[in-house]
Amino acid sequence: MNAFEKKIFSFCNKYNLFKNCKGLILAVSGGPDSMALLGFFEKNRDSFSFPLLCATVDHSIRRESEEEAAYVEKFCSKRGIPFEKLVVDIPSLCPKGVSTETFSRNVRYDFFFSLKEKYSFSHIATAHTSDDNAETVLMNIIRGCSVSGLAGIPVSRSDGVVRPLLCCEKSELINYCVDEKIQYFIDSTNAENIYRRNVVRNVIIPVLEKENPSIRGALNRLSVSAGIDDAFIDSFAEEIAKGININERRKFASIPISLWKENNKAVFSRLIRKVFSRLSGKELSFSMTEDVLSLFDNKFTSNKVQLFDFYALRTYSSVDFIKIDVEEGKNNEFLQIKAKINTEIPFFDGIIKIVERKSPHKKNRDCIPKINMDDAVFRTRKSGDVFKNTKSGRKLIRRLFIDKKIPFGIRDKVPLLEKNGEILWAFGLGAAADRRADDCDEFYEVIFKLKNQVK
Repeated sequence: MNAFEKKIFSFCNKYNLFKNCKGLILAVSGGPDSMALLGFFEKNRDSFSFPLLCATVDHSIRRESEEEAAYVEKFCSKRGIPFEKLVVDIPSLCPKGVSTETFSRNVRYDFFFSLKEKYSFSHIATAHTSDDNAETVLMNIIRGCSVSGLAGIPVSRSDGVVRPLLCCEKSELINYCVDEKIQYFIDSTNAENIYRRNVVRNVIIPVLEKENPSIRGALNRLSVSAGIDDAFIDSFAEEIAKGININERRKFASIPISLWKENNKAVFSRLIRKVFSRLSGKELSFSMTEDVLSLFDNKFTSNKVQLFDFYALRTYSSVDFIKIDVEEGKNNEFLQIKAKINTEIPFFDGIIKIVERKSPHKKNRDCIPKINMDDAVFRTRKSGDVFKNTKSGRKLIRRLFIDKKIPFGIRDKVPLLEKNGEILWAFGLGAAADRRADDCDEFYEVIFKLKNQVK
């Protein structure tokens, strides 16, 4: 084992890249970086306890790509390495408005992950180098990024993707191929400044190198430093996120305003992005995150901002993410369940129960006289629902929910108790004015508990 190979082994061990590895897919294109990756693992396969599989994608963009894929297959065949290939016509399949670079990357990763599942492997290795990382950091800076963007290409990802060559410069990998007599191919499009990365690599970095010959190293040091800070912030935000109510089915999430007062802005900004990403599958921009943060500082409860097809809505005690069609009253799920005595009934995210009581048990506003419940139902609100809140007057449920400061995000998910068209009881409002158990010796108590909202 030579010094260069020891360097890669040391890097892999430092970051524990192959802990519990059940199999490694090597993503190989035929270029010097990926052929060095393939050559390294083939030569040192006895040092690893997991099986290898080489995977390549012929994008049909260049005429020579077929020859390159055939060479990689032949290389593997001679050395007894299992091989899988995907041929896809990227130019004809790429959707309008999507760059071929982005579409190609998505196709490649979809293929690699399909193989990962097919063979029950745990890891996928790509041949990204320190040069690639420096370019990525610079591209992120040009585009505008957070600390996460400054961290560049992660050494490993939670989905099993690892980059064992991030410690290596491209020139080192070319030299390794030459020393090991490994043939490689040069992608002719790398010299064409038609992609943003090529412009950064071929134009911008050479200009910066005139000011700082070690600019690539400087960018990689920045990446490492930012990565440490990013991981620290992320760990705090992740711990807080565990306690956040995120209902993906209902497209609703709620972040208590109290958390804003307890946490640093950097951590809280990350928390907002995490919660929204898990709820919607979309990433908030810097300006969107700032808009949401402004809601936490705002004391007016009617404020809201639009985030893609969601609203962030300030309520009395939280900022809620709500799908727009839900917030506007469309497609709400109406729920109606027969009322039962002394039985816990699931109701969306809560549990409701009618309990038989007798004096001297203390009465509260949720107590109603003991009546025949055969025709009684628990249901969600409807448009136009009215409730007798005083003995001489009625008011719209919608208006009463606002007056009682019931969070917007749960108003369509909490129960009303109805019998023959009359609302006897409502969550947050208690028993109707003429249905209170003030003078009753036997009565019912209606109990409803909602996750993160206890009556």
